[in-house]
Amino acid sequence: MIKHPNADATIRAEALICRLESFRFSNDPVGVQTDFELAKQLFETMAPGPERSDLLITFGEVSADAFTLQQSKWQEALDALDWVQERLHTESPDLLETWRLDTARAVTQGYGGLMAQSYAIQTRLYREKSASPDLLPLGSTSLITLAQRGESKAARSLARQQLSLAARNTKRHPLIVGDLVGAWCLGDMLSGNLREASVVYGLLNVAIDRNPGNVRVRRTLVAFGRGLLAKAQGAWGTAVENLELACSELDDFSGTGSEGLLLASLALAQAAVGDREGSERSMQEYYVRSEQTSRLLEIPCRYSILLARLYFPTGGEMQEARALVALARHHEFRLMEMLALHAIVLTDPTGLTRAEDARLALLATQVDSPLAPLLVASCEHIAEGGERGTGSAARALARRGLVIPFGRPIEGLTSREQQLAELLALGFSNAQISKRLVISKRTTETHTAKVLQKLNVKSRDDVADALEQSARR
Repeated sequence: MIKHPNADATIRAEALICRLESFRFSNDPVGVQTDFELAKQLFETMAPGPERSDLLITFGEVSADAFTLQQSKWQEALDALDWVQERLHTESPDLLETWRLDTARAVTQGYGGLMAQSYAIQTRLYREKSASPDLLPLGSTSLITLAQRGESKAARSLARQQLSLAARNTKRHPLIVGDLVGAWCLGDMLSGNLREASVVYGLLNVAIDRNPGNVRVRRTLVAFGRGLLAKAQGAWGTAVENLELACSELDDFSGTGSEGLLLASLALAQAAVGDREGSERSMQEYYVRSEQTSRLLEIPCRYSILLARLYFPTGGEMQEARALVALARHHEFRLMEMLALHAIVLTDPTGLTRAEDARLALLATQVDSPLAPLLVASCEHIAEGGERGTGSAARALARRGLVIPFGRPIEGLTSREQQLAELLALGFSNAQISKRLVISKRTTETHTAKVLQKLNVKSRDDVADALEQSARR
């Protein structure tokens, strides 16, 4: 059909768009580029009109998707959208037709790291046409953006609205329900709303089971979600098991922009259970694939890598924390900026500057997340001379996966005993410690007895004070 010299131009354009989309899903970048250029030439010969306008918009959507998700060429995707936009403006004064194009632009900008521009388009689109199915592909980007901005209530409200809309448009967008639920779950994890995330994860399993596709891919996605949730709950052993399963089929995530999040999360979980070599391997693989990761997920990825490095410090952690503060502020991701400011306190012996301390207090009044007051309280505890892994705020953060290691050895304890002692100081039970360190309950009991003996304390309730004293010696 494409090669037939007498075929109608409209039919040829439709065939080219279909083949371009097929090349995107079959991971053929050469085919994508070739058909993209052929389609551009064909559109230049077509007569203006509503039919050409609709095909141009579809062409822009498909091209942006292919360039961004398959090849991480988000600038080429924006150039393609600009090319389509220019042709539409020459023939159609009706800007309502370009809303689908604006949706693709906002998604692409988010992928490429142009967060402020993306958020401005998102805000305008939802204000003007929130009930349109044309906006459904933007939902995942918006939910993750809102979570990092510290607007978890707004994110959940948007998720419910968009899911209701998606349920009525499954024929047009057959995979969108799974995307929306996955983004909703991830947003709640980032915000520290773990009870909600657990409920949403149950919905995610249902959505994945109902989606068409390869059974192995579905199992891989389930393992990824289960691993992320376990990481957010501090269940490190379960997290490692599931994230390693997902990583064994890492190519299944090609084109999703989430490869980096998977590897960074695994690196943190491995570090938390004491697997330094495994954690370093995952970090190196993350660095290799970081260019393929959506910039929308860059700060959560780098933050997980930074926490992993705190288990085995090698230098440079303080500089990375400050770099994350600058990046989060640039993107106006207020919750992520709070996490990064907290990371400065964890890595810089001098703590926050007066300006940074004031900034943290201001952000706490703007962020809608259970993490906000805990991060402020933890910073205050450390500033007053407390250890970063002790105190009520540290215990509350630990139950949201933010277990902060001491970062230096405690005299007289083996590395495993110190791991266990730090969890005892955070108030975890033997059963919870066994799950986190992937050891038997009997082994946990044996280590606990040795820790109490070596620290010369009678009760596990006294371990936190003993660790504080040992760290100051």
